Amino acid sequence: SYRLLHHRVTNRNTSLFPPPLRGAYQDAFRKADLSDGGSVTGLLSRFDIERVLREQFPLKSNEQFEEIIESMQQDQPGEGMVKYAALFEEDREGNQGEFAECIRDQFIQEREDYLKELEECLIAHARLNGGNLSRVLVVEAFKDADADKPREEVDKIIEKIFKGVSGEVIPSEKLMKLLWPQYIARSGRRKAEGSKEKKREVSQEMKKVVESVGLRYPNTPEVAQKKVLAETSNGATADGVEVDDVTDMAAELFQMRK
Repeated sequence: SYRLLHHRVTNRNTSLFPPPLRGAYQDAFRKADLSDGGSVTGLLSRFDIERVLREQFPLKSNEQFEEIIESMQQDQPGEGMVKYAALFEEDREGNQGEFAECIRDQFIQEREDYLKELEECLIAHARLNGGNLSRVLVVEAFKDADADKPREEVDKIIEKIFKGVSGEVIPSEKLMKLLWPQYIARSGRRKAEGSKEKKREVSQEMKKVVESVGLRYPNTPEVAQKKVLAETSNGATADGVEVDDVTDMAAELFQMRK
C-alpha cells in the first residue's frame, strides 16, 4: 500500500506554515485581547496566552502545551506581557522564531499521525471492496478515524479527491496520493477500535441487504431503498449505521449498475 512520506521541516521559512493554521492562532489571540479591555492592544498576559491555546486547541496534549510555552519564553523572555503578533513575525530571510517553529513542527507531526490513521481506515474499507474506495466508503473511513469531523467538510474533501477521476471508485493507493497535498487536520475524537470493527461488520451486512433488495427491485431504486430500511434490523442501525448511509449505499449500487 501507499506509505505516507515523512515530511520534516528543517528550516523556518514561513511559507511552510499553513496560512489557515497561522490565522487561527492570530485570530484567537486578537479576540482575547479585544474581549479583555474592549480594544486591541497587541498585548496578552502569559496566563491568557496559555488559556487561549488550550481553548482553541483542546486536542493537544499537556506536553505539547509545555513545548509551546517554553518556545514562547525563548522568543520573549521574562514574566511581562507578550506581544503576540511578534510571535509570528519573520526576518528579512523569511525566518520566524521558536514559537512559530514549534507550532509548525507540531502541526506537521499531528498531520502525519492523522493521515497515517486515516490511511489505515481507508485500507481496511478498501480490502472489503477489491482494493477500491467509493465516496461512501471514504465517508465511513473518516467516521472511523475522525468521528467529529463535520460531514460538510468530509464532502468537500471527497469532491476534491474525485474531481476529474473517471468512474465511481478509486484505488486506495491513488486516493492517498490525492489526499496528501490537501490542508487537512483532525477535528475531534477517534472512535474506539472495537466500535470501528463493529461498524465495518454492520456496514457489510447492510451492503448485503442493499444488494439483495436491489436484485429484486432493479428498476425502482426509490422503492428498493425503502425496502432496505424495512428489512434492516433495529440492532444494526442502533450500532451506528445511519439511515442516510443506507440510502447512499443503495443509490451508489444502482448508479454503478446503470
